[in-house]
Amino acid sequence: MPIECASPLNPIQQDEFKALDYAVTGLAFETHTGLGRLFNEDVYSNELAHRLSTANFDAQQEVEIKVRYNSFSKSYFIDLLINGSIPYELKATNTINAKHSAQLLNYLYLTNTPPQGKILNFRPRSLETPKWKRARKTPTATPD
Repeated sequence: MPIECASPLNPIQQDEFKALDYAVTGLAFETHTGLGRLFNEDVYSNELAHRLSTANFDAQQEVEIKVRYNSFSKSYFIDLLINGSIPYELKATNTINAKHSAQLLNYLYLTNTPPQGKILNFRPRSLETPKWKRARKTPTATPD
């Protein structure tokens, strides 16, 4: 089954992931502090992408993943792809649920990349950043 990604993901080492994620999460916290928690996902995506670009990160928005099989064709979109390596799924919802986690996991599966992605939820009073639990390879919402 052909799978095409508009910008192929480049796997990185775990220490690189942690350093990059720390910087991105810091800018996401700044975005949340500056805008508050009541906007929709697009507002946060645009502002975070702007902050990332200003900080010299390559932040691509709505990166398409297209799956084809015979007459079937379906497109998925990664909210933010940072430095061609880490997909971020942005949310503005009361709580992260299994569907949100499955969405990110699906992107990682389709692009054949290691579990190095993150969900950022801007709706709670403080930015929510669920952690990955390696044994299950699915993110769960746990306190930082």
